Amino acid sequence: MINAVLVFNNNGQPRLTKFYTQIDTQTKQSLIAQIYDLVAQRPPSACNFLPLPPLLSQGARSSAANGPSDAPTQVTYRTYATLSFIMISTSTESPLALIDLIQVFVEALDRIFENVCELDLIFGFETMHAVLSEMIVGGVVVETNIDKIVAGNPLIERRPRNFGIGQDVQPKRNLSRFVKWPEYVRLQRQKKILNLRLKVPPAIAQFQNTLDRNTAAQTFKLLNKYRPETKAEKKERLHAEATAVAEGKKKEDVSKKPYNVKYGLNHVVGLVENKKASLVLIAHDVDPIELVVFLPALCRKMGVPYAIVKGKARLGTVVHKKTAAVLALTEVRAEDKAEFSKLLSTIKEGYTDKYEESRRHWGGGIMGSKAVARMEKKRKAAEAAVRV
Repeated sequence: MINAVLVFNNNGQPRLTKFYTQIDTQTKQSLIAQIYDLVAQRPPSACNFLPLPPLLSQGARSSAANGPSDAPTQVTYRTYATLSFIMISTSTESPLALIDLIQVFVEALDRIFENVCELDLIFGFETMHAVLSEMIVGGVVVETNIDKIVAGNPLIERRPRNFGIGQDVQPKRNLSRFVKWPEYVRLQRQKKILNLRLKVPPAIAQFQNTLDRNTAAQTFKLLNKYRPETKAEKKERLHAEATAVAEGKKKEDVSKKPYNVKYGLNHVVGLVENKKASLVLIAHDVDPIELVVFLPALCRKMGVPYAIVKGKARLGTVVHKKTAAVLALTEVRAEDKAEFSKLLSTIKEGYTDKYEESRRHWGGGIMGSKAVARMEKKRKAAEAAVRV
């Protein structure tokens, strides 16, 4: 059995108080305050039903109309925007069924008031009570069909909104197409569209075939072990070498041979031409692309393994720069040789062999949805004409 239906706003002001048990006014007021505090303090992650405090239980047992009852009671609630809909019932009622009942109540109000809000409940309280009386009579649920609830009571009348000038508040609309975007936004969008539409030569189209995510993660994990020394580290190393030379020692005794990632386009090209590079990584977004467009062909001619990876900024972080067009590894330490050889085989199988054929194909030529629809319509019309 349902003992009461309450509706509060976020400030604790009651918008609906309907009791189906005989309770004195003072107890009702205390109960309303207690229920609001109970629901307002609930964390959002908690469930939507909880045991009722002793106050209502005492009031329910003192009801003369329903007689004494020892059945425990529970609170079921659901929050919509600034309103909390609460039902107090005996534990024999299913909480999930009551949550669905609250949803039916809200949908019925929404259908009548056209997107119900708190002001609708204030000025249309008679309609709200009429809807509730169609659903619940004497604490018993009698109707859950929204169509029958809305059409069942003459007090319930539709109040369609008038969106004319000076009438109801206009609904929210997506106005992004009316926005005059800044010039740089328009240019970068137009450039992207042109890159999709225009035919792209194979030498440039191959830069869209990048290393897969897992292999790229392994590659950068290895590269981070060979990052160039910072200015502070270089200063410390030179100081140690100078101190060793002053003491009559060899500088090789205090500083080991450096193993670093090589960067700089001219430097890396020289390493590739002399076949000193063991692995070359090229950024896919170098601008202008003419700076590196020849590098894949040069690496293939010299037999140097290479891969195209996403992000010149990501390459730049390895060498303490904002961006880097290319990086190269010449040699690695003995403890990393097994990992490096495994990485080279992975790049060869998962990248070089995979995209060997695609690097000969033209790119671009990707049309928009409207153009594709028109072409499909023409194709179907041509097929229909052939059949006739």
